[in-house]
Amino acid sequence: MRGFTIVEVALVIVAIALIGGIGFYVYQANQKPATTASNTQSTQTAKTQPQKATYTDPNFHYSFSYPSDWKTQPATQYISLVAKSPDYVVTNEPIGPIVTKGATLSVNVYNTTGTVADFVKSGSYSYAAKNIQPTKVAGLDAMQYTFKYEGNPSFDTTVVKDGHAFEISISYADDAALQMYRADYDAMVASFTFNQ
Repeated sequence: MRGFTIVEVALVIVAIALIGGIGFYVYQANQKPATTASNTQSTQTAKTQPQKATYTDPNFHYSFSYPSDWKTQPATQYISLVAKSPDYVVTNEPIGPIVTKGATLSVNVYNTTGTVADFVKSGSYSYAAKNIQPTKVAGLDAMQYTFKYEGNPSFDTTVVKDGHAFEISISYADDAALQMYRADYDAMVASFTFNQ
């Protein structure tokens, strides 16, 4: 029997080094995408959390936050400032303006003598409000529902205080717009407070 020659030992060492080198390369290559994905996710998270602006209504004494990069339309007596998404497009139709792209956030104020449940079950709401669910806004009982009546669909949350119904609304062009801006609407509802 003869032993290993120097050439055979050298070939074994080269093979082991080659296998180890390939293994190390594969390990490093798999580590870089994970780091890149983590950095990309952090960058995307930072981009999807826009700065907030706050609207305070001088007549009905409520406040809410909305994305500061949304265009605004001044408030009227019973409609808060209307915030329009950056991609907002509207057309004028015989029944009124129709959002064809994007969404708007607003608060509409109505006089009421009943509870929030009474309000949602009255008038056009009785047949246009769907998927009604109880919730809370500013610590008060509220109702959340989808709404479609003579125009764009909306997703609304209504709370009643001091004889007024406050309808916190996102009006949107289509389901894709609702999905895109639903988090902005939820943040608006969560930030809604009464100042008195």
